[in-house]
Amino acid sequence: MRATKRVHLLVNPYAGNRSGRSVGEQAKALLEKEGKVVEVHHSAYEGHLMKIAEELDTKANDLFAVVGGDGSLSEVINGRMRANSEKKELFALIPAGTGNSLANDLGISSV
Repeated sequence: MRATKRVHLLVNPYAGNRSGRSVGEQAKALLEKEGKVVEVHHSAYEGHLMKIAEELDTKANDLFAVVGGDGSLSEVINGRMRANSEKKELFALIPAGTGNSLANDLGISSV
């Protein structure tokens, strides 16, 4: 499998008492430092990340990095399922939600 070059950074700016935007900016800077092409997509309303994720023009080995909590990740995964993509897709969670239940269960620390 080819290395990931392009990252779709899907940000819930309202996550974690509105810290999602600043966490997203930090993540973008770190990813670009590693040579990744980063496309940032901000949610404007509940369900928006699902719509964005469904409509993205993607290539093989693109990474979907979600800045938010459990609900944000769920929206993105559901959006990609609706897109009926036959490509192998990679997902990353950058926890910035209030509870971060999934991240805690997986042993991923909050940012």
